[in-house]
Amino acid sequence: MQLNQSVGTELFNVAPAADSMTGLSRDWDFIPDNVPWWRPCEVIKRVVFDSQLQPDYEVITAVTAKPDWVLYFIFAPSGVLTKAHVFSLSRLRDSGVALCVIIATSDRSNVPQALSAYADALYWKALNGFDFSAYRLGLREISQQSEHANVLVMNDSVLGPFTETRTMIGTAKWDLTGFTASSELENHIQSYAFVLKDFTRKKMLALTPVLFPFISLNNMRHVVRTQETRFARVAARHMSVGAHWYGRVETSGNPSLYKPIELAAAGFPFLKRSLFGVNSHLHSHDALHAILASQGHPW
Repeated sequence: MQLNQSVGTELFNVAPAADSMTGLSRDWDFIPDNVPWWRPCEVIKRVVFDSQLQPDYEVITAVTAKPDWVLYFIFAPSGVLTKAHVFSLSRLRDSGVALCVIIATSDRSNVPQALSAYADALYWKALNGFDFSAYRLGLREISQQSEHANVLVMNDSVLGPFTETRTMIGTAKWDLTGFTASSELENHIQSYAFVLKDFTRKKMLALTPVLFPFISLNNMRHVVRTQETRFARVAARHMSVGAHWYGRVETSGNPSLYKPIELAAAGFPFLKRSLFGVNSHLHSHDALHAILASQGHPW
């Protein structure tokens, strides 16, 4: 399979072979499922019994007014940036779009000084809370200090981006645009990366049921079930929601894990890092490394 190696506006317009994307739908408008009665009960249970106070944080360099932002969350307990982090930071910095980095380390004192060369805004947060606590912090700051900005949000569970940042923002078709979406548990956009257009304080308030203001969840399964899979449904009450690619769990599983080679051939901007770790059994390592080599990624 020949991989698209360019990084321009054509990437989201590359058409893969029809049979290579079996089970995936393109340009999917979010349709909420009828959730069972116990789902709201599950949320209440997790909030009441399984939550902690939101993580401590510190403003190192504050967000200022810009037309577009990238919000990039890095989890680095020891304060060491990997080659993958540096690749992502370099791509994001060189895009010319303002970059807000939120880094979680074991202590404020071990935030890497090197981040100052990349970030227009920089925040430290404590380790608890997973990515949604970082999203809460960064999006609150952007909504207050740079209202009406467009925001590309991503975390370091993905490698990339392999597409220009302005392209990813400019091709967002909805107020909340996911890159992939799945029907697993319920229809939802996957939260490793998404774009929020014209982000305002009103929209920030609308997302409060998933971007908890005072608490955090500290179990990955709870975060997925209580925050990620509810994110699109909560947002859709107040804004348009959709995704570039959608897969039914029965036919394509989790698209970012089960269709990465096909998505890459279609110009998809990310690869999940877990494909080289816990999910390394899913695909040929040679094929995955060929994708990274085509982009000059040092993995």
